[in-house]
Amino acid sequence: MGRRKKYELPHGEGSFYFRSSDKMWIGVLEAGLNSRGKRRRITVSSKDKDRAWEKLTAKRKEIAAGEITPEGLRSNASVESWITEYLHIREQTTRPKTYRGELAGCRQWIIPTLGRRKLKELTPADIRKLTDTIINSNLTTTYATSVQRIFIRALKAAQLEGHSVPDRVLKVPSPGKSASGRTAIPTNDAAKLLQAADTLPNAARWVAALLQGMRQGEVLGLTWDCVNLEAGTIDVSWQLQELSYKDRTRGTFTKPRNYECRQLIGSYHLVRPKTKAGYRIIPLVPWMRNALEALALLPRSPHGLVWFREDNPEMPISSDMDRKAWKALQDRAGVWKSGDKEEHTYYVLHEARHTTATLLLAAGVDPEIIRTIMGHSDIVTTRGYQHASQEMARWALEKVATSLQLGSEPARNKVAALEGLRQQDRHIDEAWTRFQKWL
Repeated sequence: MGRRKKYELPHGEGSFYFRSSDKMWIGVLEAGLNSRGKRRRITVSSKDKDRAWEKLTAKRKEIAAGEITPEGLRSNASVESWITEYLHIREQTTRPKTYRGELAGCRQWIIPTLGRRKLKELTPADIRKLTDTIINSNLTTTYATSVQRIFIRALKAAQLEGHSVPDRVLKVPSPGKSASGRTAIPTNDAAKLLQAADTLPNAARWVAALLQGMRQGEVLGLTWDCVNLEAGTIDVSWQLQELSYKDRTRGTFTKPRNYECRQLIGSYHLVRPKTKAGYRIIPLVPWMRNALEALALLPRSPHGLVWFREDNPEMPISSDMDRKAWKALQDRAGVWKSGDKEEHTYYVLHEARHTTATLLLAAGVDPEIIRTIMGHSDIVTTRGYQHASQEMARWALEKVATSLQLGSEPARNKVAALEGLRQQDRHIDEAWTRFQKWL
């Protein structure tokens, strides 16, 4: 078999010829079948013969390496163009809160930093540039890791769609999580917060956080049909969440297909928990039960919400209003995470939930039971909850058991009882027995 000429393709791969109508050199390659099942051909052209041949040779190499761009995709797609398309896909398939986080990460960091880069030209250095940009803006490595995770997920989706993305870009290590500043609220501070809340009409709301381990959305979305006072339980099946408007005039919202939610008013919706672990039935501590029994006798929200705005019963309490009330409670109790009355740092609301986990863990409750109460698969396996000392376990048992035992008494009497128990140096066995009765 003779040697193939320079401008000659192997049989069946395509053709290379001069088109006299416009004096162009044309190269045609066979590239499998198109979306309609017909032969797909890739064409290159140039008025210069050698240039046309170079283009054709480059395309042959792409086909041989499996890197040819599938039908309908632009071979030079940029990060910005793909991310824009990707976000539209995610909007249809992702829970609203998750989508808002991804949208913020893409618009604030990924597109401004790497938007003009071509997908096929990305390098590990680009990923590191994204991370460094975030960290140099005084944000944590934890946040940088989350944004990198969003970007890598988007790039994997681009590959799945057929875009050319270098595999090495997907293997860049994340910067890792920074040390969390969140912790459990000390028992003494928790008792002071409960004491300060005792005279407030929404006292049970803070008991739900500190002693029931309920998330903010679970508390604000609690409805009376999910409260069983006779059995002393709460069915945690819904959460309050504000959905973003897609078209305010039409009253449509940004949410995935088949997303289960119930509109209350405006953007306020009741939505299902994110995971199966979030669905749970938890027992009421006595104080919580008594407070709910009192609330049940008062006028109710038209939506059946347990807690709502005092000045407008039709409106749910927003997460921002709830966080402001949490800070006001700390000011009222004179309890802060650090600092004094003049200058201090507040406990974040989620740390109240951490308190429940720590107290139960310190009391020796089986982690599986705690997971059931908290509705979380990992919260008790985190290192932050595994350092309970004997002294911590002793005082936690005494305080938790006592507060649960005296469920019908006001908070100020509870605190006094806690201190009285400490002074009397009761045995842990006695406290443990009382705690077991509650469980």
